[in-house]
Amino acid sequence: MVAGPGRVDDWTLQLPAGEVMTVTEDRLTPAGIRRVETESNGAYDFRTPRPIAGTAIDHAFTALVRDGSDTVTVRLLDPSGSGVAMTWGTDCPWVQIHTADLPDPAQSRRGLAVEPMTCPPDAFNSTIDLISIRPGETSKASWSISAL
Repeated sequence: MVAGPGRVDDWTLQLPAGEVMTVTEDRLTPAGIRRVETESNGAYDFRTPRPIAGTAIDHAFTALVRDGSDTVTVRLLDPSGSGVAMTWGTDCPWVQIHTADLPDPAQSRRGLAVEPMTCPPDAFNSTIDLISIRPGETSKASWSISAL
């Protein structure tokens, strides 16, 4: 998602997630699930909209807060208040957020990846929210993106 001109650090994120999957620094291997307000001194707590600033994010989030129609909305706004929103239903209880940190500073942090997911990373091993589909069965998920 791109909120407007500038970079991720200039934008405000609203991410209604109560938990974050922690990862190892070396390989980003899932290490556990923690409350967003306690992990890294609240660095991943975007339940109240706030600027991303220098926060590097490459994590899966869950315990998503849904509205009255059972949907969750992630909002990304530029300093003028314009931006983009992504909304989805209960078929995706997880979302991966990545601040597009790249080795080349000129190319880094130019957009925010927001990826609704049916299960967390490494679900084949952990079986957390893993969906098993038998031959002939289907599973689907959908989301929408809108300008603000």
